[in-house]
Amino acid sequence: IGIAGIAWGSKLMPVKVMDASGLGLYSEVAEGIVYAADNGARVINLSLGGPAPSQMLQDAIDYAYQRGAIIVAAAGNSGTTGPIYPAAFQQVIAVAAENSDGTRWEQSSYGDHIDAIAPGVGILSTSLGGGYSSATGTSAAAPHISAISALLLSIDSSTTNGKIENSMGNTIDVSKLLDTNIARTLHSTTVHSYLLSQSLRIIKEQIALEPWQHEIWSTVGAGEYTGG
Repeated sequence: IGIAGIAWGSKLMPVKVMDASGLGLYSEVAEGIVYAADNGARVINLSLGGPAPSQMLQDAIDYAYQRGAIIVAAAGNSGTTGPIYPAAFQQVIAVAAENSDGTRWEQSSYGDHIDAIAPGVGILSTSLGGGYSSATGTSAAAPHISAISALLLSIDSSTTNGKIENSMGNTIDVSKLLDTNIARTLHSTTVHSYLLSQSLRIIKEQIALEPWQHEIWSTVGAGEYTGG
């Protein structure tokens, strides 16, 4: 049967940047970002990251951003304020993970570079090879924000990445948009349409006021990623 995501009408562009064992290089991630941008991706979700900054990765992020892409990345699962990349780059929306009660998941990275927090514990989805499984981590949280970004674009395709990024500048917490008791129920299953309508309403209001982010990947070697 499959599963319905938040922005179920969106077209997906799967871009493989890791090998079968979950290893990859910054150069491969950068190449994937450029490929997505060149082929018209409006939202790029990066549920991966490493602790070392990379000019090559920064250049790829800049390239995609300049072409109008909204870039969302997992903030990391270190449980500290230590940044990971690409989430810590300025043009990227860094997403932390929260529990079903709206509190920060204890292993989620946090700090001033975080732009949004979304459900990231026990997120049900389809599994490779068939069936269903749940995932926990900021990699599971980031797609919520990517999907909300896609919904905003569906409302107004002329909305710029800068406007959407700025709307999340004070850290959007989707669970805080709901009554706590309702949020506890919704996070244990899926994101309800009311949650979406309220988050979209608040983000749209912030945009109108403008004048004009399976486990996280972590570096195990020079420029390499691995994940569980």
